Amino acid sequence: MALAGFSYWTADVFGLDGKTTPETHMRYAQWALLVPVVRYFPRPADVNDTRFPWSHNAQVEANFRAYTELRYRLLPYYYALAWEAYRTGLPIMRPLVLEFPSDPAVAGICDQVMLGNGLMLAPVVEAGATRRRIVLPPGLWHDFWSSTTYEGGQEIDYPAPLDRLPILVRGGTVLPMGPVLQHIPHEHRFDQVQFHLWPPYPAEGALYDDDGTTRAYERGAWSVLRVSARQEGPSLLVDIGAVEGGFAGEVDSRQVDLLLHQAADPARLVLSTSSCRRDKAGQDVRVNGQDAEWSPPQRAASRFRCVAVRMPPRTSRCCSPCAGWVSESRSTQRHNATKPRGEKGISYALCLL
Repeated sequence: MALAGFSYWTADVFGLDGKTTPETHMRYAQWALLVPVVRYFPRPADVNDTRFPWSHNAQVEANFRAYTELRYRLLPYYYALAWEAYRTGLPIMRPLVLEFPSDPAVAGICDQVMLGNGLMLAPVVEAGATRRRIVLPPGLWHDFWSSTTYEGGQEIDYPAPLDRLPILVRGGTVLPMGPVLQHIPHEHRFDQVQFHLWPPYPAEGALYDDDGTTRAYERGAWSVLRVSARQEGPSLLVDIGAVEGGFAGEVDSRQVDLLLHQAADPARLVLSTSSCRRDKAGQDVRVNGQDAEWSPPQRAASRFRCVAVRMPPRTSRCCSPCAGWVSESRSTQRHNATKPRGEKGISYALCLL
């Protein structure tokens, strides 16, 4: 469908008809809940009681919930891909041959697909299988579920227990993700976003937003926030650009978390805006004229001696940025500076994974 120019296609979750087993329920849901348009409908219980999310047992229900929640968390990525499809015609979900046309190893592969240019999905389609072979195009590939990294240009044997859809992240990806949602409200905006960054660098990604209900985007009513990262010697520079464009009802403030994968704690963190600087001792950060403490824990040394986060100055559209830092546990040693009440801005946090 993608090669025919269709971005929005669907497959019935669990197929058009037929009963599921616990295994087919779990494996089918894993990939069908991530296609461009999810089409799910059950049968009356007295006709077929195996197609409900809660059919079979608790593990099956948890699997259905986990991949539904993953789709909601990937909403910022899907929305950016929809914007790309509108502008360029590139489909949201793509065969590998479309993304890697010069690689003959992927020409005949039909059971691995790319979601955008950053995520590879490799569904398990053999009964009873808990591993599968995956062909990797050249470059670095990172396991979405763990800290494992693979060199591309080879075929790997990937562990795929029953509750895991093999997902690989292309090296150099900046992946926008949001919180788990129970539904998409009418007035939904991307006011809480995580940007996940995977090496090697440079890497770049974008957060697209519009009013979500009208076709005003066709008349230029939309906004884009771009994030890029590049390595400069022993330092990593993460650049958060000013918001481009605008539309009626856009958010006045946004929380942005930066999550650096495959990176231990750096020796120092530099936050750079017109109103944010670190002293020579590397102990104090001033954000919007207020003090913020930063003390890295004593853990394994990073390959980066410095991580610099450059944010838009106060004169840009995303003014009055705040900055902070998050430890690897995501639950301890967290600090977010407070922006002045009533000012537009973006709060930032950094997490090293």
